[in-house]
Amino acid sequence: MGTCVGTIDTKCGPIALATDEENVIELRFGCEAKQAGRDKPLMRELKSQLRAYFRGQLREFDLPLSLEAPRFTATVLTAVSEIPFGEIRSYGETAADAGSPKAARAVGQAVGSNPLPVVIP
Repeated sequence: MGTCVGTIDTKCGPIALATDEENVIELRFGCEAKQAGRDKPLMRELKSQLRAYFRGQLREFDLPLSLEAPRFTATVLTAVSEIPFGEIRSYGETAADAGSPKAARAVGQAVGSNPLPVVIP
């Protein structure tokens, strides 16, 4: 299974993108990825949804995601992904949502290692 890479320019600067045949793998702010060949369908859809998001026309992404992360990090990022658009949760509240109410600092570290920012805010 091959990895497809690309870059999208946004009002926040360039974002490097990576997908495999089935899932979005990573988004990285401030980076550009050297693309080889034409975009595959998932990469085109990812770019389309990101453009719509940055134009204010999309609030919720509908993309297959790969979260290859330690179990706690994946649990935290899943909890974060369920926060409705425009709402804010503290790390303490997110820790409680993830089943670890005393792990606010660990939640902060998990959020900081998020490989899919914007898609999982």
